[in-house]
Amino acid sequence: MSPRAKKTQDTKKETSTGQCTVKELKFLDLLFGEANFNASRAYELAFRTRHESARVGGCNLLKKLYPIIKQWLEDEGLTENRLKFKLLRLLDAKETKFFAHEGKVTDKREVEALGIQVKALELAMKAKGMLSDKSAREIEQIDELIELELKKLGLATPKQNQEQGV
Repeated sequence: MSPRAKKTQDTKKETSTGQCTVKELKFLDLLFGEANFNASRAYELAFRTRHESARVGGCNLLKKLYPIIKQWLEDEGLTENRLKFKLLRLLDAKETKFFAHEGKVTDKREVEALGIQVKALELAMKAKGMLSDKSAREIEQIDELIELELKKLGLATPKQNQEQGV
């Protein structure tokens, strides 16, 4: 057997689910289903562990199973380049608006599909690590807690100093 043929055969072995344990297959099923792509949650559900150990275990298992996941995506035509191309097309999405009067279409115009563009931009920013998973409300609550703690310590934030004219 040629080295190239052997390498191809070895690659197929690495990406086969036949070498996965029942728990690993359950993890993958939960990862793409109930856990909504959250590896910690999928690990927690599959292995019935506490959240603290699930973070490390989920990360490690995801790294181990990455070749299988990557092969699945490629088998479905979802290569990295195809996803990038699709995302770029969505950033320039257009839609047709129809205008009617008395039940008859009087005009139609092609306009920017802002809803689609915003969602595509959000996905791109998340992929690049530029967008926090925390909501604005959660961030406000954290800021309020920090201000309360600073007040307890007798310290004022720069914002409070400006308001007080200090």
